[in-house]
Amino acid sequence: MSSLSLPAGVGSALRLLFACLLAAHLTAQPIYQGGIAGGDDSAIMSEAVLPAQLTEFRATVDQANRVLIHWRTEQEINVSHYTVEFSPDGTVFTEVAVEAARPGPNTDARQYAVSLPTPAGYEGYYRLRMVDADGSFDYSSVERVDLSEREWTFAPVANPVVNGQLELRFGDLPAATSLSLAVYSLDGRRHHRAELQPGTAGTYRLSASLPPAVYLVTVAGDDGVHRSERVVVGR
Repeated sequence: MSSLSLPAGVGSALRLLFACLLAAHLTAQPIYQGGIAGGDDSAIMSEAVLPAQLTEFRATVDQANRVLIHWRTEQEINVSHYTVEFSPDGTVFTEVAVEAARPGPNTDARQYAVSLPTPAGYEGYYRLRMVDADGSFDYSSVERVDLSEREWTFAPVANPVVNGQLELRFGDLPAATSLSLAVYSLDGRRHHRAELQPGTAGTYRLSASLPPAVYLVTVAGDDGVHRSERVVVGR
């Protein structure tokens, strides 16, 4: 039996063609790379979720010069509690308040608020520590409050004054400031005098009624700030 002989170079060409066809066939086949073949790997993967999404954190000063810490969260999952921390210089923080996480659906938005006294030195730094049920935790950004440059104010609650009952409202008064208050008629006579202790905030009412007239109310603080208001007392 005679063998088939191919012209020179044809055998090499056929072998090259066969190799190309085989490579194309293998490339077209799906290759399993983990997960579900032909599907979405996310179906068998768990996504990491933070214990709480902090959407707002603020430290402000109210009219009584107390520091109000306010924060808002969403997506609370396994949160145990929140700790408010304070530092006088922004380096070493200590715990000053603890607020338990509120129950409810994980998707509900929640708001929290804590009122704290004025910091010594009128300046301070605050941050929030969010603690998970397993003990892990994360921190918020740091908020700074500064009362050192705020000057206190006062004003009559009503002017003209009715029935001789003078009432004064104070604002932005540092906790360590003492006040000396005096009420004068326009002829120079003093009708009332009082020493207000540190921490005075809100309103102050004179113990005695004033007769109808025009008065000058003066208030001097031991911080060197002086204020005065003209008040009319009607009949």
